[in-house]
Amino acid sequence: MKNYIRSLTIVSMVLLSGSCAPAYVSSEPAYVEVVRPQQPSAVHIWIGGRWTYNRHTRNYVQQNGYWAMPRRGRTYREGYWRKSRRGSVWVNGHW
Repeated sequence: MKNYIRSLTIVSMVLLSGSCAPAYVSSEPAYVEVVRPQQPSAVHIWIGGRWTYNRHTRNYVQQNGYWAMPRRGRTYREGYWRKSRRGSVWVNGHW
């Protein structure tokens, strides 16, 4: 029963969040330079901003970057625009 409720919750979240398909655009939005705040410590790394797709306006919106502590044994890979025949789509950065 517990697994059934967990599965039902996950399916509901996916359905409520909208389509899982990537959002392609014909051209990448213009990048707005953001002032980077002071580094909190010498070990913090900068996680660059990302783009999130707004399904109501059908545009990508720029999100600011932030400082984060590195994860032991992992490297952060920045997000990037992937181009295809359908257009451009933002691929989020990840550890």
